[in-house]
Amino acid sequence: MPSGPADRLFQHPDVEPRTRILVLGLGGAGCNSAANLSRFWAEGPPVIALNTDAQSLAGCEAPRVVQIGQDTTRGLGANGDPHLGFMAMEESIEQVKELLSGIDILFLVLGLGGGTGSGGAPLLLQIAHQLNIMTICFATMPFPYESDSRKRQAEESLKIIRRVADAVICLPNQDLIELVDPQSGLEAAFRKADDQVAATVHALWH
Repeated sequence: MPSGPADRLFQHPDVEPRTRILVLGLGGAGCNSAANLSRFWAEGPPVIALNTDAQSLAGCEAPRVVQIGQDTTRGLGANGDPHLGFMAMEESIEQVKELLSGIDILFLVLGLGGGTGSGGAPLLLQIAHQLNIMTICFATMPFPYESDSRKRQAEESLKIIRRVADAVICLPNQDLIELVDPQSGLEAAFRKADDQVAATVHALWH
């Protein structure tokens, strides 16, 4: 019986080196998280920020940034439209496959409710599944006060992601606020969540 990604975690040390892990931040929120995660360790798995928005990528401090869907969005982002996000991922499918080549486990970090993450993540995860890659997804959800359309987009995307990913950890934004002192603000809450994700990924990588 052929071995899958899970089997690679427990191979004999004389046969195979450590599991090949990739951390991928998708969309605006995912790219911010990717930048934060990469600061957590001096040595760790590769981190890539993947987005349709060229301007956002230019200011992203992740170790590596990759733009997708240049023709679809003309570098202006998906404008909160999941259909555009899907088309952008579809346009760059060969580029994405190259990024995933040789990877055993993919940690996908993103925020749901917008365009690139909500629309592109399901297709990206399907590609990873076809390549026999174990996928673990960390997804943040909109605040209760955000628009109904944004919350609906997030829920619809989450349903698909749960069907195609091996594991999904859902992080509602409202719950993240409760992790920190009220005076610390939203940025501190997101950073604390990123630190927890980074610790999980690095423990597995190490």
